[in-house]
Amino acid sequence: EMPFLCACHSFKRTGLILGSLLLILLISLATSSVSAFEEDSSSEMAINEADIDAISVSGVDGSDINYDVVSAGDADALEKGLVDETTLDADADGEFLNEGPTSHRITESTYSTYFNNGTLINSKFNIGDIIDLSGTFKNKDFKINMPLTITSSAKDAKLINCTVQILEGASGSTISNLFINNSGITEKNIIYLYAVENITVCDNTVFSEGFRSYPVRLFNVSNSNISNNYLESIKGDQMASPSNIVTTLAYYNLISNNTIICDDNNGIYLYSTGGQTGGAYNIISNNDISSSRPIPSSFCYGIQLQGYGNTIANNTVHNMYRGISCMGANDVIDNVIYNIHGSYNSYTGDNGVDEGGEGAIVASANCNVIGNKISDCFLNNSMASISISGSNVLVENNSIVNCTGFGMKYGDTDVENLNIINNTIESQNGGIYVSASINNVLIKDNTINTTNGVGISLAKRSSSKYPSNVT
Repeated sequence: EMPFLCACHSFKRTGLILGSLLLILLISLATSSVSAFEEDSSSEMAINEADIDAISVSGVDGSDINYDVVSAGDADALEKGLVDETTLDADADGEFLNEGPTSHRITESTYSTYFNNGTLINSKFNIGDIIDLSGTFKNKDFKINMPLTITSSAKDAKLINCTVQILEGASGSTISNLFINNSGITEKNIIYLYAVENITVCDNTVFSEGFRSYPVRLFNVSNSNISNNYLESIKGDQMASPSNIVTTLAYYNLISNNTIICDDNNGIYLYSTGGQTGGAYNIISNNDISSSRPIPSSFCYGIQLQGYGNTIANNTVHNMYRGISCMGANDVIDNVIYNIHGSYNSYTGDNGVDEGGEGAIVASANCNVIGNKISDCFLNNSMASISISGSNVLVENNSIVNCTGFGMKYGDTDVENLNIINNTIESQNGGIYVSASINNVLIKDNTINTTNGVGISLAKRSSSKYPSNVT
């Protein structure tokens, strides 16, 4: 029995030794793993939020995405306007870590940090940065000469007697979400674009009662977008109210979806001056334009064009003395024009005398007047809903309903090629009136109903001046 007991005891002892060795090995492996974890963690934790302000990571498309990391203290300082956001994007050596546009929150109290006598301090900004206005500003100019966005992200900026000027060098800028009320400055444009292109002016509200203080003024501007703005001008105690959008040397711009209320002037005015055209190849579309005057004066034209190659389409013009007026070759297409009326001078209208307006559409040579709907116009007896002059004019698919005066009237000398096709006319004094020396007249497929019973009238101006080659 003793040898068996000894053998069992020896086997048991050997097992204890092997178990101890296995336990030591497991503890060693676990310690190694913990050490590795701690080593990896310590290297990762070495990147501390307090030591950086921005982390750039690679996006799924391979581009850089910038995330701002701002401490609670920094956020509080920003709110109080005590720091410049650009400082939050720099490391300890002053190197910028965030390559994306920076948003600069500016209040009236921090205005002088970014502008010197109204002019941008360029060193405070990078191209594409955002000027984010907040609160009320009084009697301030914002002159921008580099590509920036000027906006109010909270939509709480109120600019009183201020101007925003996008000047040469600032092509590509945007103005949005601003409320501007000018009641105290004259002959100073409110939103002014000068010698720039690719500008966006959208979603702003602008009031002006300053003489020649146009809510929006464009000079030498191309490929820009003026849209979704509310623009109102009033006469106040000035000698005249300003037109709402005025352009000179404006090319390939879009003026669209604006609500425009004028007092005693034009809604949209492409203004030719000093031999410089008001504009060419612009699209003016889907605007709502009216006068706030109970009886508009002869200053009140909805759209006045002194330019060529422009398209005026799908606008609504109402309560004006003249609806759309073209001097030059332009297309007037699918507009709705109604309630055209008024008195020649403001004084007469102010005294409640409505003498009748001057016309819904006045077109000149090389114009196309197509698909417009004209209704409920009280016109002077000698005027017409559509008045035409010059050669090579097409008047087609228009409707005129419940209007006084003539339906259409043409009176010019030594011109040719007038086409009046497929129009519907309900008027008082006559449907279509053509006089003077004009050659090649086509009047075709029109439906005419008049109070005086005269559908088409071809009249001599003299023994040698009368329409010829009429079909």
